[in-house]
Amino acid sequence: NKRSIRREVLERRSRIPEKEVVLLSSRIVSLITSLEIFKRSSFVAIYSPFRNEADITDLMSTGKTFLFPKVTE
Repeated sequence: NKRSIRREVLERRSRIPEKEVVLLSSRIVSLITSLEIFKRSSFVAIYSPFRNEADITDLMSTGKTFLFPKVTE
């Protein structure tokens, strides 16, 4: 079910070494910045990394306007 899959993915992601997360995050940022749609965009939706997620916040140095989701209860 969805809950068990989510739990398994979180567990796998938590086991990725920090050095690998940094390396992969850098690759992801490079790939995103090479995309034509990114180059043409003025506004970009982004997230703050949580629980060992890829850190793409380096994108914020590109001079674009970034939009973060707002979480409400």
